[in-house]
Formats: sequence, C-alpha cells, structure tokens
Amino acid sequence: MKKVLFLLVLTISFFTFSNDWEFGSEGEHLIPLESSNAEIKSEKIIMKKTKDGMSVSVRFVFVNPVQEVKQIGFITPSEKMEEEEYRELGITNFETKVNGVKVDSNIKRFDKSSFKTAAILKGENRNDYIYYFKAPFKAGENVVEHSYTYEGSSGIKGADYAYVITTISKWKNKNVGDFELIIDMGENAFFALPYSFWKDNRKIDWEIIGDGKIESIFGKSAVSSDESDDKTFVKIKNGYVRFKTQKFSPDRDIFIEVESIDNVFSVGFLPEKNTKYVYKDNLTKIYSSITANCELYKLSDKDIKILRNYPFAKLGYDFSNQELKSYFSKFFWYSPMYKTVELDTWDNDIVSLISGVEESRELTKKYLREDLKKYSAVELKRMKNLPYALRGYEFKDKDLEGYYKNKYSWYGKFDCYDSEDGGEALTKDEQELIRKINMILK
Repeated sequence: MKKVLFLLVLTISFFTFSNDWEFGSEGEHLIPLESSNAEIKSEKIIMKKTKDGMSVSVRFVFVNPVQEVKQIGFITPSEKMEEEEYRELGITNFETKVNGVKVDSNIKRFDKSSFKTAAILKGENRNDYIYYFKAPFKAGENVVEHSYTYEGSSGIKGADYAYVITTISKWKNKNVGDFELIIDMGENAFFALPYSFWKDNRKIDWEIIGDGKIESIFGKSAVSSDESDDKTFVKIKNGYVRFKTQKFSPDRDIFIEVESIDNVFSVGFLPEKNTKYVYKDNLTKIYSSITANCELYKLSDKDIKILRNYPFAKLGYDFSNQELKSYFSKFFWYSPMYKTVELDTWDNDIVSLISGVEESRELTKKYLREDLKKYSAVELKRMKNLPYALRGYEFKDKDLEGYYKNKYSWYGKFDCYDSEDGGEALTKDEQELIRKINMILK
C-alpha cells in the first residue's frame, strides 16, 4: 500500500527595518508531495496573537479511501544563519495529533534523509530538519490537528504574520469543502488583512465577531494603486475576525500587518485617502513626524492641545473632555476603552515636548505683560533663547546648554530647528518678546 508523505513547511526569512536586523518566521499549510487520494473535507485555522508571537492551531478533516499507515513529516527551519552564527528557531510549542492521539516525532537533517521530498527540494540548498512519524489512517474521515507558535517578521514599526494557504490546491479535490479562519489579535488592536485571496480580486467576506470596525479599501483609496496593497483595515475593541466559506481554493496567502501601537500613525500604514471612515488629517501627519517638523510651532493653541493628547488616544483613553473626545472619535483607529493608560518612554517624551511648547507660550504671554527690566541679564538671555531650545537648537554657550538640559526633559531629544528658516517658525508673541529683550540687553 502506497505511503503518502505530508509536509508542513515552516519557512524562515529575514527582514530589515531601518537599522534593525530582525529574525522572522511564517507558517504553512499541510501539503502532499507524493500522489494522494486524500481529500480535505474541512479545515479550521485559529491564529491568536500572544506575547510570544502568533499562536496557530489547525484542525483538518481528511477523507481517505482506504486504511493505511501514512508517514507524516514537518519540515522545520535550520538554526544556522551564517557560517558560524546561530539563532533559536522561530517555531515553538509544536504539537501534532492524529485522530486524537498525540504522536512523537523522530528527527533528521532534511537534505540527508531518504524521503523523496528531499530530492524534490534539493536544489534549494536547504539545511532544514524534518520531524517525522508514522500515523494510522483509517478508511473514511481522519482528523489531523497541529499547533505551534511562530514569531512572525518584526521591526521597530510593527510585525507581519504570513501563513501559506495556496498549497490547498495540491490536494486531490484542490479545495477545502468547509473552511474557517479565525484571527484574534487581542483587544484594542489595529491591523490590516488581505483584500482578496483570488486573482480576480473578489473581496473577502471578513466579519467581526465582537465589537469593532472593518473596512476594505481597493484601488486608489489604498496606500497605493498596486494590487498587492489593497487591504482590509480592522480595529477591534474586543473579539476577533472570521472568514467562513465552502469549496475554498485560494490563489493568494494570508498576510497580516500589525502596526505597533507606538507608531499607529505611520504614513506608510494608514490609507492615503479617507473613505467611509477618517484615518488621518493634517494633525495626524504632523504627529507622525513630530520630532522633526517645525509645523508644530505654527499650530494654534487648540491644535497644540489636541496634539498633546494623541499618545493617549492611540492607547484607547476615554476622554472626559468632550472637545477631545469628539475630535478623536471621528478616526477609524480610535476606540475609547480605558480611563487609565500607561505611556512608555517615547510617549512621555512627546507629551513633554508638546507640554513645553504650551508652557513656553504661556510664559511668553506672561513676560509680555511684565516690566522685563526687573530681570537680570542672565535671566533675559534664557528667556530669549527658550523658543530656539524648544525647536532643538544646539547651543555653543555652555551656560545655556546646561540650563535647558537640567530644567527641561525634552531638551536635546528632538531636532526641529532649521537655521535657515527657524526664525520664520517663531510665533508673533515670541518674536515680540525677543525684540523687547534685545532692546534691554543693548
């Protein structure tokens, strides 16, 4: 009786984000690499985001015409990165059951094994290992379950999770009779899913089970007009996303883009145009590059206040201030959920910088109402240079540099000063105060 080899390929890939060199992994569907009379009756995939990566559990129901012992294998990536450099595998907690019975695996170097699949993939110079076992299949329905966690491909801006499903076409019936995919990214999650699984760009009928928003954007409304950039954006408060269908035969794979909550306003992640929902406005764009954008200093006091609250909004803070709540509620990515949120170091630096702008404006108005002659020359010099310190000017005067560094936590962390147009970015009040101080110092 012919044995059939099944293969779960877990491919490791490496991605570069900015200056970070990150380690990534992806999951893949069971595929037969020898002739098989088995068909997939049903398949249910559950992908759940955890602190360790993406936890995957899959339940297959195969229909096999005869009783036989099948040899099943799972290829896992090599630990070897380069000649003498090693990393831990991107796959953990791997477990397989056949008809409810947990199976133990043996292990061999894949390129040194006798499996026919090794000859098929020989040209790829694989250094992978193969975990294999013997499993009794009965005539009729057989259940194969496997689960594991993989890291995905991560960088400073977020993480991507790939899962190959196009190999469904390798089975006898070339489709899955009943297919269900569940993607659970946790609460207060913002991410993008594929627009289509098919070459004809039919829209996937994603549905939210729970509380959230979903919108599929196709064509020029997406990040670009490229076919691959058509996306479905999802904002989940609580719950998960599901896709159910029959006779499922995809042409494209699963690709989940998760934008880090610390960088949720990335220009490259949000759609270029607002559609049914609002994704960004001018303040959002300023916030996305706030550490090097002098537009910040030209904003009104009202807009400055809104900008200072962006770090809280992205974390789901439920504002009591109705003006702020009304402003942020128009955005797709905002979900009021919490009365307390914890800012990280970056968030605190942003709040500190914008608070410094507000404080400086209040002080400037106060000084303009006073008799400046009562202040010493040193004090006047510090007043005069505060607007430049706010914009990231690097002082050669050690007294000024030491003063701002000791007094203000934001000083030296941002570069928003342009020596050519820095003066133009000053407000009218700041320019007037500097003029008056110069007159006194003369």
